[in-house]
Order: sequence, then structure tokens, then C-alpha cells
Amino acid sequence: MRLEKYKDKYYQLYTVEEAHNSGIAYKKDWRNAEEGNYVLTDDNMVVPVLKIKRIGKDRAIQTPTGLFNIDRANTKLDTKHRANKTSFTSKPPSQVIRDRKNANNREIMFVKYFIETGDRVEAYLRAFKTRNIEIAKIQGANLLKQKRIVNMIIDEVKLACKNLGVNYEYVIKGFKEIYEDTGQKGADRLRALENLGNIINATDKANVLSGNEGYTGGRLSGGEERKGIPNMAEIPAEEIENILDDVPEEEIIESGL
Repeated sequence: MRLEKYKDKYYQLYTVEEAHNSGIAYKKDWRNAEEGNYVLTDDNMVVPVLKIKRIGKDRAIQTPTGLFNIDRANTKLDTKHRANKTSFTSKPPSQVIRDRKNANNREIMFVKYFIETGDRVEAYLRAFKTRNIEIAKIQGANLLKQKRIVNMIIDEVKLACKNLGVNYEYVIKGFKEIYEDTGQKGADRLRALENLGNIINATDKANVLSGNEGYTGGRLSGGEERKGIPNMAEIPAEEIENILDDVPEEEIIESGL
């Protein structure tokens, strides 16, 4: 007999002999099982069925060792240990997010809500339709570290600046006028000079951030479609990075979903 933890509870997994000796009835065809049944796995163990549910169009069976697709013919229900027990993939949730190349629909909505509110927690709660604030803090922070998400945010911020007539030259000119205005406070003039230096030094970093891997272009909120991610000449990279700087590094941890 073996114990397997699922969420906050431990469940017993039996060999066929142990199940017989304990008087545990089980179904040999796990695809026809119901919640509360015991089933025979494809590696000849007897395990409880915790839940039968739908994932999209497919039916799924949840056991203490993982989630398995009932309707996929090549699915094997086994008792191998998995880092992720609530998804068809065995990868940890954080790795699934990192490995994804293109943003899915919920991530697109997350970016839309994040741009509207500037709040990653609220954006995650609304986009992923959850009430779990702690998970929203962790996963929202995790998403904001992903290149495909950064690309979309950059694209939308640049478009907003363009629509407002705010471009690279406009910002530099503004800082230059403050610095050259001898009537300004010394601290304001120094800050303007520092910002000019930051813009110049950020150019190389901006070119790195503007890579378009994982994003195929197009607006989030309607309007004319744009192909790929243009260069950063229209807005200081420092301004864009400020959107992301408030994500605490310590929050990028396993979510345990």
C-alpha cells in the first residue's frame, strides 16, 4: 500500500492483492468509472476516483496521482508521481507558463485588464475567473515575467503613446527644456538630466525587449491590425520597464495549482 497526497489529503493506493485482501471492489475499465469508485490503473494499481469532470470537450478523471483524459484513446492512467496533478500535462504550472510560445485567450485578456487597471491581481482575477487572491498575486507576477506578455504590453503602451502624440523626440524635448530652464529647481533640472541619460542608456535594452517571439501582432482592443512588434523608437524603454518593475521577485514561486 502506498500513500499519495492530493491537495491537503492523503489517499491510499493499493496493489491488486491488497485490494482483494481489504475487500475493496474496483472497476477494471477506468474509462467507465464514476466518482467514488475504485479503478484498476494501467500499471496494475487500485486507486480511488476523486472526480469526473469536463475539460473543454473531453471528459477527465481525477485520481490522487493526476488528471487523465478519458476520451483520448492513447491515454494511460498510471500512478507515477506528478508535479502537476490538476492538468493533463505533468509539468509544474510555472513551467507550463514559461514553455508556452503564444499567448492564449486568457493571457490576452489578462494583458487587456492589466493595461486598464495597472493591477496584476485584479487583472488575473478577471481574466482567469478565480476568487483566489493569493494565486492571483503569484500567477499575475509570473505572467508579467514572460516575454510574450511583455511584448503585448509594450505594443499596447506604444500605441497609446502614439495616439496621444507622445514619442521619443517629444519626451527628450520635454526633459531638455526642463534642464535648460534656469528658473527650475536644481533637483528638477538634475532629475531631467538623469532621465535623458536613462533614455540614451536604455536604447540597447529596448531593442532586446522589442523582440516579437511568442506574439504575432494585432491589437487587443480592436482597430487596424499591426504585424509583429516595431522597434522602440517611439517611447523610452525606461517608461515601459516601470510597468513591470513592481513585481517582487520573491513572488515568482510555485503556485501549487
